[in-house]
Amino acid sequence: MIPTLLIATLAHAGIVAEIGPVTETGTSGTWIRALPTDTGWRMGVGTNGDFYIADLEPNGDRLDGWTFRRDTWSQVTDHGDLKDHNVQICDDGGYLVVSSANIGDYNDSAYAFFSNDSLAMTAWGPIEEAVSIRAHNDMAAMCTPWGMGALFGGYGDGSEPAYFFELDRDAAVTGQVDLGGKFVMGAGLLADAPTERIILTTANMDGVLDINTYTPDWVELDEVSLDLAAGGQRTYWPSGLIRVGQYYVLAMMSAEDLPAGSGDTGNVHLYVFSEDFD
Repeated sequence: MIPTLLIATLAHAGIVAEIGPVTETGTSGTWIRALPTDTGWRMGVGTNGDFYIADLEPNGDRLDGWTFRRDTWSQVTDHGDLKDHNVQICDDGGYLVVSSANIGDYNDSAYAFFSNDSLAMTAWGPIEEAVSIRAHNDMAAMCTPWGMGALFGGYGDGSEPAYFFELDRDAAVTGQVDLGGKFVMGAGLLADAPTERIILTTANMDGVLDINTYTPDWVELDEVSLDLAAGGQRTYWPSGLIRVGQYYVLAMMSAEDLPAGSGDTGNVHLYVFSEDFD
């Protein structure tokens, strides 16, 4: 079961038109993502050690009926033992999937996979292997004309800097950008063409959402910190960041402020921001 597929129509007043009920898609798996295309919707799902994409069809014109066409799915990674995933739509309509794996330690490795708009894999390669100081799970990624790659950091104490690993279309690492000691597990990345900036959303599980902006060359422009947690809550995983019209829409988790290791079960919140992050 996945959270509702959100069709959000934002007018100048910034109104979400409708949020439908939870929809059963008929498949198990993790890292399920709804993917818009020019002709309809697709859905990605991680299962059996790889990542798959298939058509997601509406049943009528309302939000409460969707069918995941597993009979049409294509395997867009080629590994067999992948753990966590991030899928991004590229400017040519194809996809970048970044995935983690275990070699010696938990999520100590990461791989990149490119596929075209017909879901045929075109390239793949390792980003890092057997590097245990970095958390390769819950990664952020982007696939834009400004750059393609994935963001990994340390495990939260700031002792290891976060790096954006730049990729080419052959899935080879071409460079690294040091973003400092940010906690980037579960972060969101958006290459925002209308404002010509890269937007990074991070949350250190303390109730505060940090929004950093950069030029397309990764020169930092600004940082905004917003205290969004309700009383007794922590916020985390601000990974669902998109632009809709003149607004940014962010999906982020919240849960009771439980001790470390208590799990990620919580609530999903939808935030709508102006271009100035109000």
